[in-house]
Amino acid sequence: MIIAIDIGNTTASVGLIVKKDRAFSVLKCIYIPTNTEESGEDLAALIAEELGIVGFEAEGVVMSSVVPRLAEKLALAAETLTGRKPLMITRENAKGLIFKDIDMTTIGHDRLVDAAYAAGIVPLPAVTVDMGTATTFNVVGEGGVFLGGVIAAGLQTGLWALHARTAQLPELLPEPTDCLIGKNTKACMESGALFGQAAMIDGIVKRVEETLGLPVSLVVTGGWSEEVHKKLTHSHLYEPELMLKGLAYQWEKAGEGQKTSQNVQV
Repeated sequence: MIIAIDIGNTTASVGLIVKKDRAFSVLKCIYIPTNTEESGEDLAALIAEELGIVGFEAEGVVMSSVVPRLAEKLALAAETLTGRKPLMITRENAKGLIFKDIDMTTIGHDRLVDAAYAAGIVPLPAVTVDMGTATTFNVVGEGGVFLGGVIAAGLQTGLWALHARTAQLPELLPEPTDCLIGKNTKACMESGALFGQAAMIDGIVKRVEETLGLPVSLVVTGGWSEEVHKKLTHSHLYEPELMLKGLAYQWEKAGEGQKTSQNVQV
């Protein structure tokens, strides 16, 4: 069993991961606001209590972060709990993909983790969509070649922008809705947010297929995907824990690489 930690722009996810029958499974998961003021020691106590891992012996800890300040705290928390330093996944050490003509200095390592794991579980070519602060698309071609992607404003980010840049549109959190044509401003904004994201995903995936000349597998994840994926017309795999499973996959691949290196040295 390992601990996987994914620190996004808004929320950090901490999960207990096991592997059964060649597939990763998330046993438990907690979410921590990225803007938390808790210390590393306090976070260790919180994680231990919420996940029930007092005295827990982990095989390893793996982490991905786009928020350095919180990464330091959670790395300390993980080491406090397990006695192990986390394996930090970066664009330099991410495994499972082939890169050609890609500017690696600008690719988020979270995108590589999503794409690499998806490439191992669905037929290629494939598109992953991660719906967080941004809605991020990754395209993986045949043979596991990372082709690039698309980044658009996330569902909540779009709603914030509407409120901030207009005089009368309210600030709101979207609620689940099956109503396309809203009868009031709030309902119209919710429809635009949910159906708009779904239409964007369907539309971009269709254009990717036209560009590649091949049908693609679609994998959808991220905080806002639970409702939006129900409104997609393209067949897809809904995998809410794609990032945590992908981190576990990276930890496993890193261990395989170390064993290979040791064997070569001998």
